[in-house]
Amino acid sequence: MTTPDDDRTGGRAVLIVMVGTGVIGLSGLLILAFTARVLGATDYAAFGVFWSAVFFVVAVLFGAQQESTRAIAQSDGRTSGSSLLVFALVLGGAAAALVLTTSPIWRPATLDRHWQVVLAVAVGGLAYALTGVLAGALAGAGRWYAYASMLIAEGASRLLLVVLVIAVAGGVTPLAWAVVVAYPIALLSAAVALRRQGLRLRVDDSIGKLLGNTLKTMVAAASVAALVNGFPLLMSTFARGATESTVGVLTLAVMLTRAPLLVPLMALQSLLIKRFSEEGQSITRTLARLVLGCIGIAALLGLAAAVIGPELLRSVFGAEFELPGHTLGLLVLSSGLIGALSMSSPALVAHNRHGQNVIGWISALAVSVAVLAAGPNDLEVRVPLALLAGPLLGLVLHLVMVHRMTATRREAIR
Repeated sequence: MTTPDDDRTGGRAVLIVMVGTGVIGLSGLLILAFTARVLGATDYAAFGVFWSAVFFVVAVLFGAQQESTRAIAQSDGRTSGSSLLVFALVLGGAAAALVLTTSPIWRPATLDRHWQVVLAVAVGGLAYALTGVLAGALAGAGRWYAYASMLIAEGASRLLLVVLVIAVAGGVTPLAWAVVVAYPIALLSAAVALRRQGLRLRVDDSIGKLLGNTLKTMVAAASVAALVNGFPLLMSTFARGATESTVGVLTLAVMLTRAPLLVPLMALQSLLIKRFSEEGQSITRTLARLVLGCIGIAALLGLAAAVIGPELLRSVFGAEFELPGHTLGLLVLSSGLIGALSMSSPALVAHNRHGQNVIGWISALAVSVAVLAAGPNDLEVRVPLALLAGPLLGLVLHLVMVHRMTATRREAIR
């Protein structure tokens, strides 16, 4: 039975979802910290590439969660129609097969001693496809308590499993399996919630339309993933002679400066899509507040990171983990720009502007990769420059397109 609080996308819904995202974000941060201490900079480069690869796949498949949120939110409640479960199985199976068949291309040298983790990446992709679609169904129906419970189950179980592996065995491969096993646990939590609340996984759209919209969203999601989760993988590809230790330290810094801002923002995507789909002419005003707030917070955190970050990094992770303050500060600021881009994206997706959303993300990725490939030789300079230039361009494009969309709607009303 749906309660009024379940259907709201206002303050209570935000608080409920933020609790869940807080748990999953904190668990990821603690896992990155624990594994860095246990593995050291060189082995952490391998674990970081695995983490980057699995969450790259997850972030690409996040497009399916966005599409299932939209489809459920806009469904008229008929019991006939397309099954989201079939949709998820097709997508997850294709993702797992693609990971395995393309692994000789994307697997860098840092994984040569840990090749088994490729299978863990494939299994994680299959499990997340199912988990993400069920999560999208819960979000689209406004079941925020159940949605948050699913996030908590994923984050808490992943942290517990990683701690147990560190205590018993350690090593990159066992840790990789501990990370991905959390998805089946979250899947079980979502399935129980759906059954208890009587939600049917059927929507008005055909499987073809769901897949078509999802593929468009996944192109944008792939760009998001490359800039956020998959960036350490890109760093390894364009290291240009940098040592594994340097790559490992930068991997840790990129992930630590992403998690506090971006994990909650990515988990809030479904909430933002639902909210923007319900708003009329106030989209631009709401989006402006969100974007300015995100960048402002990132600027303040960036200043703090520049001042205390280097000493904090050394004291927590050891002397081999050392980076200059300006590098850490710029990485935090770049997280704010990517976060702002993650807020403008659902404003377009909510109103079926999938193509325009893709343009912004692909432009951001293209500029970032160009800077990473052809920028200054020093990797510690190239990485923050790449992560600032690309998202800034993508954000400007998104904001222009949202402004034009709302202007067109105003003209149509007149």
